Amino acid sequence: MAHLGPWEYDAATNLFTFNDAFYAVFRTSAEREGGYQMSPQEYAQRFCHPDDAPLVEIESRKALETDDPDYNRQIEHRIIYADGEPGWISVRFLILKDESGRTIKTFGVNQDITERKQAEEALRESEQRYRLIANHTSDAIWAMDSDFRFTLFVLLPQSVYSVIPLRNGRLWIGLSSCIQRILAR
Repeated sequence: MAHLGPWEYDAATNLFTFNDAFYAVFRTSAEREGGYQMSPQEYAQRFCHPDDAPLVEIESRKALETDDPDYNRQIEHRIIYADGEPGWISVRFLILKDESGRTIKTFGVNQDITERKQAEEALRESEQRYRLIANHTSDAIWAMDSDFRFTLFVLLPQSVYSVIPLRNGRLWIGLSSCIQRILAR
C-alpha cells in the first residue's frame, strides 16, 4: 500500500505524534508544520475538511469513551492537503487502555485514498451518463473497439428486433426498422 502515514495519540498530553511519512500523506513536512506533535484541534483545523471535522471529533470521542479494550475503527473522510487541495484518507486505528480501563493511547495509520475516490466518482458519472442515454434511447446501445468488434451491445426492451440467419451460420440480430432499410437497398 502506498501513501501510508502512521500516528499516535496520547490522551494524557492531548497530543498527536506524527512522523515524516504521516506528513508526506498531507503533502507537507514536520518543519513546515512546526514539529512532530500537534493537538487534535490544530490537526482538525489544518487538515480536516470542515464538513468532516465533526465526524473526526465524534470518532475520537468514541475511542476515548469506549469500554471495549479491543475497540478499533476504520473511517474515511475528506482532508485538505497542505497545498489547499481537497483529498480523502482512510483512517484505521485502535486503542490502548490502562489497568483501570481508561483509554491512554490511540495508534493509527492514515492512507491517502484520493485516487480511489476520484475513480469511484468517475465511474458514478459514467454510469449516470449511460443511464441517461439508455433512458432516452428507443432502440439499442452499442460500442465497438478499433477492429469494429462489439464490446457492448444492449437491445432495449421497447425496440422491435429481427433475427436474420447469415450464410456463415451465425445469426444477425438487428432493429426491425434498420433491417428493413438494409434489405430495401
